[in-house]
Amino acid sequence: MAGRVIHVLRTGNLEHPSSGRSRYAKVDRLNGKSHIKYRIHGLVFESEIKLPDLTPAPLSVLCDATISFGDIPGNLPAYVEQGARYQIAPSDFLIWMDRVARFRVAGGNQITVAPDPNANMDDVAELLLSIPLGILLLQRGAIVLSASVVTTTNGAFMIVGRSISGKSTLAAWFALHGARVISDDISAVTFDADEMPYVEPGPTRVRLLPEPASKTLNIETPRSVASGLFQKRSFEFKEKHCIERVVLKKIYVIEVSVDPQCKAERPPSKRDRTQMLKRFIYGRQFLHALETGVRYERQVQRLAVNVPMAIFTRPKSVNTVAELGMMILNDFSK
Repeated sequence: MAGRVIHVLRTGNLEHPSSGRSRYAKVDRLNGKSHIKYRIHGLVFESEIKLPDLTPAPLSVLCDATISFGDIPGNLPAYVEQGARYQIAPSDFLIWMDRVARFRVAGGNQITVAPDPNANMDDVAELLLSIPLGILLLQRGAIVLSASVVTTTNGAFMIVGRSISGKSTLAAWFALHGARVISDDISAVTFDADEMPYVEPGPTRVRLLPEPASKTLNIETPRSVASGLFQKRSFEFKEKHCIERVVLKKIYVIEVSVDPQCKAERPPSKRDRTQMLKRFIYGRQFLHALETGVRYERQVQRLAVNVPMAIFTRPKSVNTVAELGMMILNDFSK
């Protein structure tokens, strides 16, 4: 990739109303870089990249990880596995996307970004908040699932399923009907000393395909922050989002069926719950190379033991998001 690109952030919209000074951004006078702190998935990141729609954290908060521009090598020095656009070492991960950027995730506390010279920075931020962020969480030993989480007046529940199951569409439907989205696509779970499971809030966007958004949810003008390079678009339900971690009370598995109607299946046993959740581990294909596989499976088993689970099936070709959403709300209110 051609030389490093540095973008200086404008932070005038982050001014503290009383002092006229920014509580959330600082400028390094030596190199002109601006730094903003964000709280994502229970961690505080100090970032040189402006991340749209994330709530900044005060500069006084201690930092867990950094996001910075920098030079990235063509290959990791000691990778143990590689794919079409990634390389992995036990505590090092390299991923790239043509026309966007290269990302290096190291030690569970650093993401380095080398944007393409012609990249749209919204595309860079969009990609940064997916796989690189998920890998950093995995490096830190967090329980990360490919799931959406929403909270209602009765508490929070998680929606898991394969990529065509409609997790994000359901999350958006719940948001449009009074719920708050906690996280979408990447959901991180932690436990307290009493084995109580919590979900840490993630980015505030729900990513949807344009057609389900317009036809299923009746959202006529989807707001996309990216240039069109990605198939999905980002929808903002900011007023519906929660900024505090929430207790996870139930997990719903959504499966696509040939049956013409939505229906509830028999609840799985605790052993079956573990096997099911393993299918929805975020970045599961990377765990062996990251050397976190065995430890991670124990964490997933811990989650399966402590959180009840239900399975719902829906037809493949029928618009049933409202019916399925109501079935889940009725079940969760029992």
